[in-house]
Amino acid sequence: MQHTLTRALIILSLGSGLFACETVKPTPTANTASVKKYPLDICIVTDNALGSMGDAIYMNYEGQEVAFCCKPCIKMFNDEPQKYLVKLPSASQ
Repeated sequence: MQHTLTRALIILSLGSGLFACETVKPTPTANTASVKKYPLDICIVTDNALGSMGDAIYMNYEGQEVAFCCKPCIKMFNDEPQKYLVKLPSASQ
């Protein structure tokens, strides 16, 4: 009985470790000298405040830094980037 319980605890521990690996951390944009800074304090996709869904996620899109409130917003942005880039002030584009 105890052997089975030990095996169950190991599996549960591994499961939590895998979940932790999927956590998205903010990523600074590489080569920031040539990248236009993201001028907003909201997610470019949902307009949620950055940080409201955990750490903000930053990405370089064709020389423009963009920011997201969560990982699913990245996919939505990548599907239709021009739809969201219009939210940026024209001086930043």
